[in-house]
Amino acid sequence: MPYRNKIKSLKETHRVLDDQIHHLELINADPLRISDLKKRKLMFKDEIARLEKLQWEEEHERINYDDR
Repeated sequence: MPYRNKIKSLKETHRVLDDQIHHLELINADPLRISDLKKRKLMFKDEIARLEKLQWEEEHERINYDDR
């Protein structure tokens, strides 16, 4: 499937960002930096959801009943 590898890569990046955010929150880092990372993390989450939807649609193509 063409989306599987891209989704896997995006999920890994999303996880790394989550770890970075958690670490920065623990050390009371600059809130602006944390906010920027959270925005990036959300962009990755949105892209993952978009690709998963496309993958699902591709795997479950609708049957065209008009061809009968």
